[in-house]
Amino acid sequence: MLFLLLGLLDLYRQEQLAKEELSTRAKAMAENLAYSSRLAVFTGDQWLLDAALQSVTSSVDFAYVWIYGEKWKPLAHAPGKRVGLGALKPELDDTHKTILSSKTGSVFNSVSTGGESYIEHIVPIISIQSTVPYELQIGAGDRTVQAPSQTRERIIGAVRLGLSMQRVDAHVKSFLIWRGWSLLIFLCLSTLAIYFLSGRITRPINQLTEEAKKMSQGMWSQTIAVESQDEIGQLAMSFNEMARSLNDLYSGLERKVAERTNELRAANMKLAEASKHKSRFLANVNHELRTPLSSIIGYGRLLRRETGGRITLLQRENLDDLLRNAERLLGLIDSLLDFAKIEAGKMEVEIEPVVIGEMVEGTVATIAPMLKNDTVRLVRDIPSTLPSLYTDREKLRQIILNLLGNAVKFTDRGEIKISACQVNGDFKLAVADTGIGIDDEDLATIFEEFDRGRLSNDGQYHGTGLGLAIVKRLVDLLGGSIAVESEVGKGSTFTVTLPVKRSETSAA
Repeated sequence: MLFLLLGLLDLYRQEQLAKEELSTRAKAMAENLAYSSRLAVFTGDQWLLDAALQSVTSSVDFAYVWIYGEKWKPLAHAPGKRVGLGALKPELDDTHKTILSSKTGSVFNSVSTGGESYIEHIVPIISIQSTVPYELQIGAGDRTVQAPSQTRERIIGAVRLGLSMQRVDAHVKSFLIWRGWSLLIFLCLSTLAIYFLSGRITRPINQLTEEAKKMSQGMWSQTIAVESQDEIGQLAMSFNEMARSLNDLYSGLERKVAERTNELRAANMKLAEASKHKSRFLANVNHELRTPLSSIIGYGRLLRRETGGRITLLQRENLDDLLRNAERLLGLIDSLLDFAKIEAGKMEVEIEPVVIGEMVEGTVATIAPMLKNDTVRLVRDIPSTLPSLYTDREKLRQIILNLLGNAVKFTDRGEIKISACQVNGDFKLAVADTGIGIDDEDLATIFEEFDRGRLSNDGQYHGTGLGLAIVKRLVDLLGGSIAVESEVGKGSTFTVTLPVKRSETSAA
């Protein structure tokens, strides 16, 4: 490849040198003819014009020549012994006339016609006139002043000379043939040398490759015959050692994999059994604790209602604390049971039309008694024209209750706003508060189980850290998504996005 590139570069250089030499010669011939034909052009003598043409027509590369007079009129023409020149027009182009008239120099062209190429030069014929004016200076007596000689140049015509590139092309062609034969001989010799050398080198490598391929198919007991002590022989010995090591490792690995598989199978069985026990335990806990807790809450409410003003203020406050703690414990039991159902995949989705306004009003009525006196305002922004949402009613209600309850818990003053709208075919519900906010480092883990965030761990706020985790699981179950934006000290905004129509197929 390098030899070929060098050959092409040398060929290009030879061609350029030949073209430059021919162009230089054409320009010199055209300039000499322009100089020698000035008188003939000036006088328009045809015999002188023909005599001037004789000086260039004898050149071996001569192709054609035109001599032009004033107004670029062709005065004389001499064609060479070339074919295909009939397509050349004797008239000069306007561009060439402009260049020649400006005295900026000659015009160089590369012409191709009739299957041949030509180098063409067009040079102006310039007539130089000298004048010596004399002026008498008035009042200078007999003295006269002689002004310096002045010369005036005038373009009286042009010479258009073309030389054939046939010899240049022939030279390039012969050089290309010579280079081609050299390259062919070089390639033949290189191929023979490579063939003999590669046979000697690749034969043991091919044998080594075949044996290594058998090893790759699991034949670890396969060994390679070592026939020499050179690099190939050392490589064969290394392959044999590697095969023995791999055989030992493979045997040990199969044994360990079998042991780990049995251990994993046993561990999975234990986990499945533990999951069953956990589900059974949670169900039993919910059944065993829910009934007495419900009774405690019922009797507590009855006692608070019946006693009226017959108990002291301290006794009433203690009774309220009892009811609050009992209700918190009941909510915790329900959350644990719901989370266990979601994890076990036993939470079913029932699709039905849900009127968002009615749903929000019902949840707000449940949350309103939890507001902290008159320092927190609950605002609803639900358009009455909002269409029904096809989803699971109870799960959406639990999502709204958990988000509102979370907002009430962490908002001491300001407002809590719940809003809903439909955007691009999706239902969006947002719960915004002016509470303590969430630290940026806690935003990534706020939906994980039992994560309460650092700002809510000071003992003032109670909770298990399951509320938002359950919201996230329920939103995923309904085919939606949840996002949170928060700033410490200014509040948080939770946005739930759900499809307007939740299909039965996706629900399953």
